Amino acid sequence: MGLDLFHAQGEASSLPVTVQANIEEGRLYFFGKELPLPIKGKGLFTILYIDDKVRIFRSGKSYAVQVRCSALWQNKNVGKLSQEN
Repeated sequence: MGLDLFHAQGEASSLPVTVQANIEEGRLYFFGKELPLPIKGKGLFTILYIDDKVRIFRSGKSYAVQVRCSALWQNKNVGKLSQEN
């Protein structure tokens, strides 16, 4: 499942699974721009879905979807839109 980068809380053989993370920094990339995010520190979050391209997780009442950059650039429309700006 790709959970080797996280410290699972309890049994990690199936999803959802709660993990502890130590976040050093956050950044948002969009349309060729980079925005630093004010996120830092240790915390727990629950991985709801994970594969080699996407991770969906919940932290408190918030949900997030993370997509690997390499997966985005495989989509020709996303790459074309980014290159035009």
